[in-house]
Amino acid sequence: MENSQAIFTIKKCLIPPIEIDPRLLKSALIEEIDTSGLNLKLNKYLNRKHEIQNMKRLQSQKSQLRDEKLRKNKEEMARIRQENQKRQDEKAQQDQREYQRLCKAQELMSACPNIYDVNAAFFYLEAGNWDVAKAIQCYSESSGDMAPADIARNRARINIRFIMPNGAEFTEVFDASQPMWSMLSKIYEKLTERRNFVVKTSRASPPIKMEDMTRVTFTQFGCEPNTTFIVEYE
Repeated sequence: MENSQAIFTIKKCLIPPIEIDPRLLKSALIEEIDTSGLNLKLNKYLNRKHEIQNMKRLQSQKSQLRDEKLRKNKEEMARIRQENQKRQDEKAQQDQREYQRLCKAQELMSACPNIYDVNAAFFYLEAGNWDVAKAIQCYSESSGDMAPADIARNRARINIRFIMPNGAEFTEVFDASQPMWSMLSKIYEKLTERRNFVVKTSRASPPIKMEDMTRVTFTQFGCEPNTTFIVEYE
C-alpha cells in the first residue's frame, strides 16, 4: 500500500503544473458575448432595412397610383372641355345658320307681301336653294303675284322699342302686318353676347313663344306705336 502511494506521488510530481491565465478566460467570454450582440444588432438592422425597403416600395406604388389617377383625371377633364367646346362651336354654327335663314326669310317676306308665315318662306327658299332672288321667282311663278317691293313699303308701319340685356335701347320700324318673328334678326344684330335670348312685354311677363312669333303679326299681337319689348338672356 505504501508502495502504491509512493508511485502515485512520484507520477504526480512528474506532471508539470498547468496554469491558465484568467484574462484568457475573460477575453473568450467577452468575445462570445460581443459576437452574440453583433449578430443580434445585425439581425435587427437587416429586419429594419427590409421594413424600410417595403415601406419605400409601398410609397412608390402609392405615388404611381396617385400620379396615374391625376393623369387620368387631367385627361378626362381635357376630354370634357374639348367636348364642351365642340358642342359650343356646333351650337354657335347652328345658331349662325338659323340666323342667316331667318334673315333670308325676312327678306323674302318683305318682298312678297302675301307670305306671312316663316314656314312658307322657308318652303320657297328651299325651292330656290336658299337664294332669295330665286325664292321670289319661285313664289311669283307659283302664285302669279309679282310681289313688288313698293307694296310692302306702303303697308302700315309700327315703331318698336327694345331694351337689351345690357340696358341699351334701340328702336326699329316694322311692317305691322309682318309676323313678330321679323324682329328677331334686328335683336340678334344688337346683342353683345352670342347667347340664346327671350323677348318679353315686361320684366315680370313670360317670354313670347317662338311659335307665336312665327304665326302672329304685330297687329294681331296688339302692338301699338312705340311698343316696348324687353330682351333677356336665357
